[in-house]
Amino acid sequence: MLWVWLAACGESSDSPTEYVQLSARDQVVRVSMALRGLRPTPDELQRGVQGPEALRTLAEEWSRSDAFGATVRDLYAEQLLVREDHVAYQQIPNILGLQGRVSSDVMTSMNDEPLRLIEHVVLEDLPFTEVVQADWMLADEILAFVWGLPFDDEGPDWQRSRWSDGRPHAGVLSSSAVFRRHESAGSNFHRGRASHLASVFLCDDLGRRELQIVDTVDLNDELAVAHAVQTDAGCLGCHATLEPFATFFWGFPRRLKGEAITLAYAAGCQWDPLLDEPVSEGLDPQNYCYPLRLFTPAQQDDYTDFDLPPPAYYGQPGRDLQDLGRMMAEDPRFTQCAVRRFTSYLTQTAPGDVPFETIDRLASSFVASGHNARQLAVDIVTDRAFLALAATDDRGEPARVAGLQVVRPEQYDRLVHQLTGFHWALQAGNGNGCEPKCWGSVNMATTDLYGFRTLMGGIDGRQVIVPSHAASPTKLMAMERMAFETAAIAGQELLTLVDPARADDPARREQLAALVRHLLSIEPDDALLEELDALFHTAATRRDARAGWTVVIAALLQDPRVVFY
Repeated sequence: MLWVWLAACGESSDSPTEYVQLSARDQVVRVSMALRGLRPTPDELQRGVQGPEALRTLAEEWSRSDAFGATVRDLYAEQLLVREDHVAYQQIPNILGLQGRVSSDVMTSMNDEPLRLIEHVVLEDLPFTEVVQADWMLADEILAFVWGLPFDDEGPDWQRSRWSDGRPHAGVLSSSAVFRRHESAGSNFHRGRASHLASVFLCDDLGRRELQIVDTVDLNDELAVAHAVQTDAGCLGCHATLEPFATFFWGFPRRLKGEAITLAYAAGCQWDPLLDEPVSEGLDPQNYCYPLRLFTPAQQDDYTDFDLPPPAYYGQPGRDLQDLGRMMAEDPRFTQCAVRRFTSYLTQTAPGDVPFETIDRLASSFVASGHNARQLAVDIVTDRAFLALAATDDRGEPARVAGLQVVRPEQYDRLVHQLTGFHWALQAGNGNGCEPKCWGSVNMATTDLYGFRTLMGGIDGRQVIVPSHAASPTKLMAMERMAFETAAIAGQELLTLVDPARADDPARREQLAALVRHLLSIEPDDALLEELDALFHTAATRRDARAGWTVVIAALLQDPRVVFY
């Protein structure tokens, strides 16, 4: 079944675009996978194929699910680049209140802190501007101990809390995970942090501005650099905006490595100013013993020591991060950038390739909804261009559509678990009485230290910061390994109609059909069943047919109807 629609809403009436839609079934699968990384159930499929309104209703329901919350976290993990489990020096020691914890759990909590805030804003239908304005943060038991945060042991695992070190609250702009990930080394003076946040939330990539720079500044001299960026004509093209933007972040240290915590405990968590040398970069051992302190109010105005400009946002003066968050939220670029980021992620389109006409149309609805990002996501995945097989404009020329989508590693992990109950994990440490930094169990599809996330097209937050949406050899090899591990360990649970040891079980063909319905969400034809039966016999033996079933299930988990949507 093909749905053919003529574009009207939000587009010029004298330039209609004709869309040839995907089949009704494929539309339901695409929307479900984009929002949740899960396949629709048979009941959901039956409901969704009834037409556009039924599909929109389903999308609304799915956008309120925990799986969609995970998608939101994945989305902004790609923007903020905070998931970096493979960076050894970022691991903190599992001592005192973290005794018995493993680094995989601690690092996940530490890295996902700003992502949990964004997820909460979206799922609770709060204005998306809260992402840079919230006077609260989200914490679990691990973060409560590490940062010394208020936490209700009887409450939910992740709950609202507040930073306790005196920092101004401004949503993600106050995030410890963001400041730990985006260090400000040497004489950078928070410029890298400011540039990155302007790119994420305003889509203003200050580092890509075309400038003509004369190489006459001694970059080893902090004062010389600070003077040049305010006076040199080649520097001012970028730094006239960047310098006062970066000044908002004074009070945060340049970095906080796990080794600093270990050294602080070795020093007894004390520093005697009468006996010891001055503490560099504010690394007072008292700040780096649990609970950690990542902000020092007394250092908030230290930018004056380098004659740097006072805080300002594109010419608008401010005092602290709360002012910065308010001005960002009021900036029209914040709205447009949020639309660009959501559209880019959900349609697997490079941010710069999202058409301005699409952004303008979606932004109007986004503003009208009170900046409801959940509604924005539903608008994107139920748009005709997202659900189309092809399109032509009024001149008969091909028009833009979302195109074939490739399953992401995080989606594949959720999908495989949905279908088989299996997570591909490796026990990298016993978790009991091991060293202060031991890893424990790791998810092989969604981590990098031991896992294959980047090989499967994901990012690691450091060396690989742009996802790949191609069916590359490494992606297919990693998925093959995951499919066979899943089939060998969990696949036997799917064999409810046969004795898995018998190659001549009379219900074999019926079982093959049941597997196709369950794993591919389609009704199998005779040709497909014949292919699967032949594949079964390539590996099965008379004494034990389990190997044949493993090969069949692994093949179905790698079927193009699973890898693409």
